[in-house]
Amino acid sequence: MASTQTTLRLPVLSGRRVRQLVGMGLFAALPAMMGAEGGCTLLQGTLESPVQAITIVREHADGAVDVDLMVVSVNEGEQQWIDTVQNAELRTPDGEIVPLTQEEDGHYRAHSDDVPALVYAPGGVNYRVTFDLEDEELAGDAAGEDFIAVVSAPDAEIEFEFTKTPDFAGDTSTIEWSPRTLDGLLEVRNADGELVFSTFNLRTPEFDGSKWASLIHGGRQDLPVDVFADAGTYTISFCAVQSQEGFDEELSSGLGALSGFLAGRCVEDVVLEVIE
Repeated sequence: MASTQTTLRLPVLSGRRVRQLVGMGLFAALPAMMGAEGGCTLLQGTLESPVQAITIVREHADGAVDVDLMVVSVNEGEQQWIDTVQNAELRTPDGEIVPLTQEEDGHYRAHSDDVPALVYAPGGVNYRVTFDLEDEELAGDAAGEDFIAVVSAPDAEIEFEFTKTPDFAGDTSTIEWSPRTLDGLLEVRNADGELVFSTFNLRTPEFDGSKWASLIHGGRQDLPVDVFADAGTYTISFCAVQSQEGFDEELSSGLGALSGFLAGRCVEDVVLEVIE
């Protein structure tokens, strides 16, 4: 090899670029590319941190607001919920501090029904999420680091529709939304309330890049035949969000490369009847 010098620039390795690298199988090689001769210290910290955290702030159609912080340790291919987070909190754009309480494995949450200070405040000032983690077993060398992420909530009203509904069980369908610049979170539940399809599933601790890879973009998505595979009643939930991901400057280096912060608005649930 003639030279080992490599120049990496943060804007190139945005969250979407991380997804591309994961898909190409190059993501695991990035630490080696950094090498001893150069690279960015903050970027190196992000690459090496096993602490993956995703936060979602959502305003629902009825005006209620919730926040969900999910924290997972990913170490040598093993994924494990982190239940030892302390002082998890959200700062709203109004300057209010909202404590996040652990409700289940790896999830720290708050809801405006319980905390009236939790409001949706779009545009301008960022939301900020922070937490402390001293657990060296799960956080490794990142234990005690700064865990900070910020995001600005989009101000636009969301429009959503099925431009093609399934004509029968096992048929395709198509959704569209605007603004097209926002990413889409889609969940589909059957008549029993069971989740049958999700584009960003935070219910499992798996962090292999698939969560970000399944986030939908561009204001249009074709849904495969598996989504409405059986006849029956389905409830569709959709949110359009702004996202900060991975190596974006809005995330501190203590957070791993598959971390992120999303904020946006949700539309009223859509109910579909699918015939046999």
